[in-house]
Amino acid sequence: MNAHLHLVVAGLGLLACSPAGRNTDTDAGGTEDPDGSTPATCTHATQTTYLAGPDGMVGTNDDVIGSTLEIEFAPGPPDAFFRAHPIKFLYKEASGHPTQLTRWAYDAHGHRQTVTQYGPGPDETYDTGDDVVVGQNVFTSDTSGLLVSNLFRTSAGPNEIWGDADDLIVNAIRFTHADGRVDWVLPANDPGTDGVWGNDDDRPSSSERLRYDAQGRRSAVELYSQTGPDTKFGTDDDIMGVRMVLPCRGDRVVQELYDSPGHDGAWGSTDDTISGRVIESGDLCESATCEPTIF
Repeated sequence: MNAHLHLVVAGLGLLACSPAGRNTDTDAGGTEDPDGSTPATCTHATQTTYLAGPDGMVGTNDDVIGSTLEIEFAPGPPDAFFRAHPIKFLYKEASGHPTQLTRWAYDAHGHRQTVTQYGPGPDETYDTGDDVVVGQNVFTSDTSGLLVSNLFRTSAGPNEIWGDADDLIVNAIRFTHADGRVDWVLPANDPGTDGVWGNDDDRPSSSERLRYDAQGRRSAVELYSQTGPDTKFGTDDDIMGVRMVLPCRGDRVVQELYDSPGHDGAWGSTDDTISGRVIESGDLCESATCEPTIF
């Protein structure tokens, strides 16, 4: 089991549901909305992954740290995924040693444009002036802000300039929508017969399905590693391998990872096998009340 449980959806860390009070400036105008709410003031959060300790059970006093994720925010239009404006993610292993740094950028409407990955430069220290770019996710969105595609680039190409046509694309992710929300996430390592990344011709290598509760809050993400009888990813007969539950209980447990459906063989029942959980600290989730959110 990978010790780093911060769920990767579209190659990115995932926060849970959106607590009310963090971003109630719904028009992103930077002022109090008519209902008396005020803009978000969050600046940072830390998510710590806990794994089972010697007793073999998650959620007991002997749990051990698997990894941490530090997130920074900045004023600006909300990102539709987080209902806030995250700008930096620093991933650390259990020892506290940094393993990855990403920075997020947005367009004028607050839609995610790029997530750039950095490695340490000559000083061998993350988050300093000599960091070097090692990869970049480039996103496209529709007019409502829903994600459409994500192209992952690992080289700036012959001209050594990131973000232009000669970058080396190695995989892509497509997002499909239902009821005004993302429902399927389809990663692909093959651009298909047309050789163009990020369209319907791509050949998915796995799939992820986003689930929502009756209030429209994202409640779970299901990861599928095998197709079903129809041999197509992104359909109801995909075979689940991992289920991430996103509780919204106000107890700062933001993710619970299950890697087995348990003895009954049914995912989402009380005997699913939990293998890790993520607990949040900082000023991100000060309220126990959650509001509807979209991907």
